[in-house]
Amino acid sequence: MRLDERCTLAATAVPGRRVHDPAPGHGTGYNDVVTIQLRDFITAITDEGTRAWPDFDDALAVHHVIDAALEANRAGHWVRVAAN
Repeated sequence: MRLDERCTLAATAVPGRRVHDPAPGHGTGYNDVVTIQLRDFITAITDEGTRAWPDFDDALAVHHVIDAALEANRAGHWVRVAAN
């Protein structure tokens, strides 16, 4: 397959990834991802207008899903996921 305008690599959508991208088609390495996450975390702390992602609301939603999965397994049937 030829890489052209019909093919978009998912990793190119990550903000700030371009700094770590030596050429199109190369993957983002573990150290690159950690660097991007750390930059986003520091920016969220130091810049009042910037929200961190994921945030505590996202974490709470994940915990509701985990709690529902554990309850469904214990009860042996589907259960509703609690709302935030």
